[in-house]
Amino acid sequence: GGQGASPGSDDGAGTGGTVEFIVDGGSLTADGILASASGRGGVAYPSSTPALAGNGRGGTVRFLITGGTADIGSLSLVAQGEGGEIYPSEGGGVGGAIAGQGTGGTVVLESRGGTLQANTINVDASGIGTSEYMSYQASGTNGGAGMGGIASLLMAAGGSGQVTGEGGVTVQASGIGGVGTGAGGT
Repeated sequence: GGQGASPGSDDGAGTGGTVEFIVDGGSLTADGILASASGRGGVAYPSSTPALAGNGRGGTVRFLITGGTADIGSLSLVAQGEGGEIYPSEGGGVGGAIAGQGTGGTVVLESRGGTLQANTINVDASGIGTSEYMSYQASGTNGGAGMGGIASLLMAAGGSGQVTGEGGVTVQASGIGGVGTGAGGT
């Protein structure tokens, strides 16, 4: 999503796309890989009327290894959704302004064969409802809802694939609601 063009306007949604990595043979070596299909809602600019910030929805990220070797320092697969913020209006808050909702997307790390070795592995499909005072010190009275998506690490039963995360593996699809002031802004 972009930013609202004029005070009192609602703003657009942001939706992540699709990112796909497939290792089917050979070898892949990297210090780090960040595969992100996150979506972020646009910022709304209220004036004398309440405004609604855009919603953010994560897309789809898939990392599939069926053969070969992948040696990666840090592997991060992210499809977060983050709601847009309410930019403060001149002279104070606007009652009823609503920060955007965030809905996590779908992230899949799947091993059917081969070897994946990484220092850290992060699989994140979280949804973050923006708080009314995040980066803009905004004046929305209602924080946005946060809804987790789908995060999975799959290994075929009886398969020959190996996944090693020496420094830790995190798989999360958290839903984190935003904080609102409850009345009239700050």
